Amino acid sequence: LEFMSSHNTGRGRYAAHFDGDGQLLMGCHDGIRVYTDDYEKPIKTIRASHVTSVGSLGSKSHHIYIQHSEDERTLRKLSVDTETSADLFKFQLPGNRAANATASTECAVAFGKESLVVYSLLHKTISTVPLRYQPKNVRFDAGGYLLIASYSGLHKYTVDKRGSLTLIWKCKDVSGAAGIAFTKYGDIVVASFKDKEVYIISPQGLSCKCLAARITVNLYGADSIF
Repeated sequence: LEFMSSHNTGRGRYAAHFDGDGQLLMGCHDGIRVYTDDYEKPIKTIRASHVTSVGSLGSKSHHIYIQHSEDERTLRKLSVDTETSADLFKFQLPGNRAANATASTECAVAFGKESLVVYSLLHKTISTVPLRYQPKNVRFDAGGYLLIASYSGLHKYTVDKRGSLTLIWKCKDVSGAAGIAFTKYGDIVVASFKDKEVYIISPQGLSCKCLAARITVNLYGADSIF
């Protein structure tokens, strides 16, 4: 890991995302701050309240983000170029837990209490998928597979157009999985909020202990690092 930059946001910073143009979008208490490759100061701030997740939506200029309010969360579609946004759907998540969202070419996914909320971008329909565990993070990989981080490990699923999930594998070696990112080789990088370490896992999820590369870092708020 190579240190690049740091930013003082004044108050809460909940999410960070690099878009297809190499811009850094940072979800904060007062909105989304957009940085270019010099990272010195934001080129713009798109005003919103308590943005806990930021991700891409199909094209370089369109994104999704979650706006947090009491027990309700709102998933919104954003155009960075025009600084305009529109609601996709609302869902319940009690307490102050930060929700995360991700999107493929077919659907957008967020998590609630021991469940997923799946929104079909084609049919404009919403379905709720119950789970037997509480997600900490969700990400689609380059192949369109859904990865879910939870206290019990990392889960990889296929998702059909109706929002049904089929488990491909589960890696139990990452206890307290939270943040999810990817290398350019397709490996999965997972931050653990339990042992404050980073794991690198193969796309097949096989022999995770042998493949795991542990790097001790300060992961305060690890669920919002990746």
